[in-house]
Amino acid sequence: YTDAHGTYRGYIYDRNEYRTIVFPEATSFTQANGVNDAGTIVGDFVGSDQLTHGFLIAGGRFARYDAKRGLSTWISGINKVGNLTGYVGNDGNTQGFVKIGHNVTFFTFHGYVTDVFGINASNTTVGYFIPPPFTASHGFIRASSGALSQLDYPGSLTTNCLGINDAGEVTGYYLDSRNVSHGFTYRNGRFHASNLPDIAGINNGGSYVGSFTSGDGKTTGYLSTPTAPDL
Repeated sequence: YTDAHGTYRGYIYDRNEYRTIVFPEATSFTQANGVNDAGTIVGDFVGSDQLTHGFLIAGGRFARYDAKRGLSTWISGINKVGNLTGYVGNDGNTQGFVKIGHNVTFFTFHGYVTDVFGINASNTTVGYFIPPPFTASHGFIRASSGALSQLDYPGSLTTNCLGINDAGEVTGYYLDSRNVSHGFTYRNGRFHASNLPDIAGINNGGSYVGSFTSGDGKTTGYLSTPTAPDL
C-alpha cells in the first residue's frame, strides 16, 4: 500500500489484522508478494543502489536474497517447503528463475522477456512472456521438468498468469477485445472467467486475492472466499 507520504509499504493480512512490512534496507518501496503455510513471507524492496532486491521473512527475521549479482531480483512466490520463484533483470529485460533447495535455474520462454509469479507444491510455476513488438503478453505454465506451455484465454488481447495452487488451478487476468480486464481461473483444461478484473493468487481452499481500481483512481485489494452450498 501507499502511505500519506507516498512511500510503498508491504503488509500481511492475518486473522482480520493488518501488519505493515518494511524491509530495513528499503529506501521508499517494500512489497510483499506471497506467504506459505509455514508463515514465511517473500517480496522485494528497492535499496539505496536503486536495484530491486528480494527478501524473505521467517520467524520475524528479515533476509535479503539476490538471485543474480548486479541484477534486480523480484521474489513473487514460495511453496510450502520454501522453494522460490520470481524473475531477475534490469531495464525491462527480465528472465524467470526457480530456486529448488539450493539450486537456482534461470529460464525464459523461448528467449522472450519472462516474468514468473507462482509456484506450487509440485514446483510447477506460472507467469507470462512478452515477445516483440512488446505490445501484448502471453501466459505460460512451466512444469517441474522445465517443459513450457503457452496459456492464453481464448480471444484475448493479452493474458497474464499470476498464481497456481497445489491442485494445479491457475489464476490471472486477460484483456478482451475492448481492452477490458477480467480475472480468470484455469483447471483441467478449462477456463472460467470472473467478474473480478484480476485474480492474483489462489490458495488450496479456493480463496482468491487480487485488486481493482475504482472510478476515483484508488486501488483496493480484495479477498474472495468460497461459500458453502445451500442445503
